[in-house]
Amino acid sequence: MLIASVPVARVMGPKVLGHYIYLLFLTGTAQRLANFGIPATCCKYMAEFLGRQQYGIAHEVFRVTFRYQATISGIITSLGLCLVAFSEPEYRLIAALIVASMWPAMISYIPAQANVAAENLRANLPASIVYLITYTALVILSLALHWGLVGLAIATLVSRVLEAGLRYFGVQRWLRSYPRAALPPQLRNRMFNFSRHNLVLLALGLVVWDRSEVLFLKQLSDVQQVAFYSLAFSIANQLLMVPRALSNAIGITILAQYGRDPLRLGALVRNATRYVSVLAIPLFLGTAAIAEPLIRSTYGGGYVAVVPVLWIICISSIPRAFQLHTEYLLQATEKQRFMVKWLAVTALVNVSLDALIIPNHGALGAAIANGLAQTMGVAGLFWKADGAYSMRSQIRFLGALCVSGAVMVGAVLVVVRALPPWLGLVAGVAIGAVIFFVCLRTTRSLEAEDWGRLHQWTQPLPRPIHRIMLRLLALQFGPDSSPAPVVAAQSSNQ
Repeated sequence: MLIASVPVARVMGPKVLGHYIYLLFLTGTAQRLANFGIPATCCKYMAEFLGRQQYGIAHEVFRVTFRYQATISGIITSLGLCLVAFSEPEYRLIAALIVASMWPAMISYIPAQANVAAENLRANLPASIVYLITYTALVILSLALHWGLVGLAIATLVSRVLEAGLRYFGVQRWLRSYPRAALPPQLRNRMFNFSRHNLVLLALGLVVWDRSEVLFLKQLSDVQQVAFYSLAFSIANQLLMVPRALSNAIGITILAQYGRDPLRLGALVRNATRYVSVLAIPLFLGTAAIAEPLIRSTYGGGYVAVVPVLWIICISSIPRAFQLHTEYLLQATEKQRFMVKWLAVTALVNVSLDALIIPNHGALGAAIANGLAQTMGVAGLFWKADGAYSMRSQIRFLGALCVSGAVMVGAVLVVVRALPPWLGLVAGVAIGAVIFFVCLRTTRSLEAEDWGRLHQWTQPLPRPIHRIMLRLLALQFGPDSSPAPVVAAQSSNQ
C-alpha cells in the first residue's frame, strides 16, 4: 500500500492527494468507531469457546456478531451516503464511492477476527492478497487512463468488496461443520460490557495513536499539509510493523504466562523491551537519517516538506514500539480502567497541542503534537505495567543502543549529503546497517543468552538467509559461540 502511494503522489500532487486522504480519514474513522468494539468481542468469545470445545456457542457468537456488524454497517453507510449530498460538488461522486466501501470493510472485520480466534492467521492471507493485487492493479489503470480520484475511489470499493466476500465464505467453510447453540443470557451481558469498554478504548486510541491531526490540518492549515503529514505518518506506521510483530508475539505469551506463573511477567516485559529496542532504535533513527534522499527519490521534490515531519515522527515512534506488549500486560492484570483514564488525559493533551501548534506550523506542528502525546501515553502505560522497574538492570544495554544509534546517524548523514538522492539512499542504508552492527559488537551490548533466542528466531527463514544470519550472529558473538548451551539451559528452566 505504501509503494502504491508513490505513483499516486507523483501524478496527482500534494493538493489533490490531501483532499483524497482527508476523505479516507473521515470514512476510516467513522467505520472504526461504528464497529462498537464488535470485532474484538467476536474474537475474544469465539476464542474462549473454541478453546473449551463448545463449538456450537462459538458458531453462534460469530452469527450474532456478524448480524449486528452487518446491520450497523448498513445504517452507518446509508447515513454517510445521505451526508455526501452536502459535500463539495466536485468531490461528491468520489465521496459516495468511498462511503459505499465502508460497508464491505466493516463486515470484513468479523470473519477476519474469527480466523484469529481459531488461531488460523494464514486463513486471512488469501483475501488480503486479493485486496492488495486488485487495489494496485486498479490504481495503475486509473493513473494510466487519467481517471483521477474517481479511479482511486473505485479501486478502494472493488478491492474491499472482494476482500470481504473471500473472507466471509472462507470462514463459512470451516464453520459449517460446527453445530449451533443458543447464547446463554449471561454471555450476552458479558459480550455487551466487553464491547462497550473496547469502544471507549478505541475512541481514545483514535485520538492518541491515529492521525487525528488531519482534522485540525484540514481546518486550520493548507490541504497540502494533510498530504505531507499523512505520508510521513504512513511511512512510520509501516516501519512500526517490524517491532510490533515481535511485541505482539510476546504480548500473547504474557497473556498465557499470567495464567501459569504471574511472577515471571517482569522477566517477559524486560525481554520484550530489550529486543524491541534492538529493532526499533536502529530502524527509526536510520530512517530519519535517510529521510531526505528517501522522499526525493520516491515521492519527488514536491514533497520535500515531508522530510522534517518524518524526522519527528520517526523519533517519536521509538517509544510507540513498546505500546503493544505493555497494553497486553495491563489487560492480563485487568488494569483496563487505568488505561481508559490515562488515554483520556493523553487525548486531551493531544487535542490541546494540536489546536495550539498546528495553526502556525502545519504538518510539522502536527508531528510535534502527536509525538509528544504518544510518548506521554506510552510512558504512563509503561510505568503502570512496572516496566521501569523491570528494566532497571538494562540501563547499560539501552545506553549502548542509543550511542550506537547516534554514531550510525552521524555517519549516514555525512554519506547522504555527499551523494545524489538515489545513490545516497542505497549507500546510507548499507553503511548505517554495518556501522550499527559494528557498534553493537564493540560495546558488547548483546549477552550470551541472546544467542539462543536470536538463533531460534532465524530458523524459520529460508535456508540461504538463515545461513547468512548465522554468520552475522557469529560475528556479533564471536566465532566460538554456540546456541546449544543456552538452548539447553532454557529447556531445563522450562
